[in-house]
Amino acid sequence: MTANTKSAAMRLRTYRDESRFRHLDLICGGERPRSIDLVLVTTSGMLVAGFICALMVPFASTVASLSQWVH
Repeated sequence: MTANTKSAAMRLRTYRDESRFRHLDLICGGERPRSIDLVLVTTSGMLVAGFICALMVPFASTVASLSQWVH
């Protein structure tokens, strides 16, 4: 290893914007620092999970009604 290599450590940063909303950023260091807004990622994941559940409800009710005919 050379002495010039930098580790890409992850840091958690919290701050409030102009409208007093709190933000949590995960920042990856290195030559080009990148940040990910954890609140946005969490909210997006919850919306996607809800959408998938909403798509599965009609399928689940169809399977339940078909299972009555099997017995």
